[in-house]
Amino acid sequence: MNKSGLFILIILYAAFISLGLPDQAFGVAWPDMRRFFGQPLDAGGVIIFLLAMMSAFTSFGAGWLRKRLSIAAVLIVSTFLTVVGMLGFALSPVWLVLLVAVLPYGLGAGAIDACLNDYVAKNYSSRQMNWLHACWGIGASLGPAIMTVAVTRFNWQKGYVFIAVLQMILLLFFVFTRKMWKETPVSAASAFDSSLPDKFWTPAPLLSAAFFFVYTAAEFSLSVWFYSVMVEEYRISPALAGSVVVAYWCSLMCGRFLVGIVSDRLGNRKVITGGLAVAALGVLLLFSARPFMLFCGVGLAGLGFSGIYPSMMHETPQRFSSRLASVVTGVQAAMAALGVAVLAPLVGIFISQTSLACFLPCALVMISVLALCNWQLNRLT
Repeated sequence: MNKSGLFILIILYAAFISLGLPDQAFGVAWPDMRRFFGQPLDAGGVIIFLLAMMSAFTSFGAGWLRKRLSIAAVLIVSTFLTVVGMLGFALSPVWLVLLVAVLPYGLGAGAIDACLNDYVAKNYSSRQMNWLHACWGIGASLGPAIMTVAVTRFNWQKGYVFIAVLQMILLLFFVFTRKMWKETPVSAASAFDSSLPDKFWTPAPLLSAAFFFVYTAAEFSLSVWFYSVMVEEYRISPALAGSVVVAYWCSLMCGRFLVGIVSDRLGNRKVITGGLAVAALGVLLLFSARPFMLFCGVGLAGLGFSGIYPSMMHETPQRFSSRLASVVTGVQAAMAALGVAVLAPLVGIFISQTSLACFLPCALVMISVLALCNWQLNRLT
């Protein structure tokens, strides 16, 4: 790897950390935010839904951007939009202005997610893809810590200002290195197509999109709904249940570093298949209410899930032609956002209308669907 490639890789690591910062900070800030704006607790769902919809919209429309702009230009514009969104959060005087600020933040986040994943998949190894996504996990862990300090010592607005400043620094890096970003010959020639190619409407790309829709719902649901299962069904203390959820996210983040060590040797497809098996084993252990089994279960589930998203993204250029792979990458990012915004809440509605005891069987069904999609996708590509 030459010096410019190494320097860009370092910026990518910083970018993924920076992108993870605001994602989990909202949960810490929301109690103070809702009191400031005079909103009920469930109004936070409106923010989350809008963010997911905007992110999905630009991920689907990444083709329109990349046909007209270079990768560096897309990153600059997208990061600028996230900065505007974060500052909008911090400076919003009323609820309506906050909702407007969600729009640039969501639009920027969706575009940068799709473009960075496509760029890394085409220019770096599976190991780097896994480690970069682990860096997103570091950012997602640091975000709540930053916001906790802000709300306890200052206010939630200053937390978002600080995150916006970090995003501004990243924006400057993108501006000053814009001529160093590599455009592969195929990428430069075709970039993203503004419309979905006819080949997208075939089983393999559609299966890949469906995989991401179900995967993110499964990953997210396990952290959100299983907490309620532990507290209300297993009668476990909130403190212990919270520790189990933290262990799940730590396992997922650390697992990406571990998977990155072996991913180049094993290959993406074995990582995905093995990860689904390990995740299923972890969920099976969660049927026991014993604390030791709970920690083992979430540890295995997090480890199993850890390599799936980055490995699926990295395998995309291997499954499809460069032109189609770029389109599929954007759609995958969009479907991942929709999985969190649509399918995960539907799982919550289902278990609230039936029984919390139905959640773990639902999780196993989702993992089974993922295994079926993965098997069929490997067979077709």
